[in-house]
Amino acid sequence: MQNRQYSEKEMEIVTGSQSALAYRTLIVFLDACLLKKDIPGALDLMKDDIYGLLRGDWESAVNKEQLGNRLQQEMEQKGRTLYYKISNYSTKEIGPGYMECFGLIESTGETRDGEQFMEILRFSAGMTAEGDGLLISSMHISEIYRYRERDYLTGVYNREGGEKLIRRCLERGGPYVFLMIDLDNFKKVNDLYGHGEGDRMLQYIAGRLQTAFRLSDIVLRLGGDEFAVFAYPCSSSDIIRVKVEQISRDYMDEAEKRCPLSHTSVSVGGIFGEKYRSFSELYKRADEVLYEIKLSGKGKCVIREL
Repeated sequence: MQNRQYSEKEMEIVTGSQSALAYRTLIVFLDACLLKKDIPGALDLMKDDIYGLLRGDWESAVNKEQLGNRLQQEMEQKGRTLYYKISNYSTKEIGPGYMECFGLIESTGETRDGEQFMEILRFSAGMTAEGDGLLISSMHISEIYRYRERDYLTGVYNREGGEKLIRRCLERGGPYVFLMIDLDNFKKVNDLYGHGEGDRMLQYIAGRLQTAFRLSDIVLRLGGDEFAVFAYPCSSSDIIRVKVEQISRDYMDEAEKRCPLSHTSVSVGGIFGEKYRSFSELYKRADEVLYEIKLSGKGKCVIREL
């Protein structure tokens, strides 16, 4: 469990403003849910007839038992939160003994598979006076942004996660090969055989890329039917070319079994270099090579030295 750290702005809220009690109640609730995973502790801060709606829910919870169950499910699916902070916080007095709090929750953590995530949630919470304190009488949480490193369908890095790792490698220096991989005529796979078969072919090529390249190499899905590989360190583009040509043959064999009328194949454009270049320049140079392949008939692998 991580220690809660208050910013200077948060300390002003906690110690000086009229919303101090509501803010402290909110912090204890979020600490219980996010850092401690103490659902019973969170339930102690709720009214029995709390009304709640969490992200992804189609139906509202109408009591604290229902909301507690949904919070428990959310925590189990989400993984471990390492740190969070509240921003854009504000309160509004609705009537005697009742106020509402609004703001954003920015958090980072790890999924159950060890993958890092960052997310931003919008929240609103109703607070009702009970004795000397406040209890939460309503809670609405919606997702604004969630960053994950992995592509949900194929398990390889997504563009954002892969790009971040590639930048780190480029900063260290050394020889590398960057490949852009496009599945030719892939629209026909979906049109003729359905998106389920298309997904299986995407999973197949992603799996072949992962097994063919080293654990230290970075395989990512750029989007749709486009993938990329960053082989680092890499002193020979010939070795990479041999690997890619074998993957291409395997993919076409699999396509012949699953979706023969699609005539899908693999086109690969790559660059081999050693000097530092930005990711956007690598992408642009490799894309230019790939474009030339597409114009000349598809289904080829060309790696150009910079």
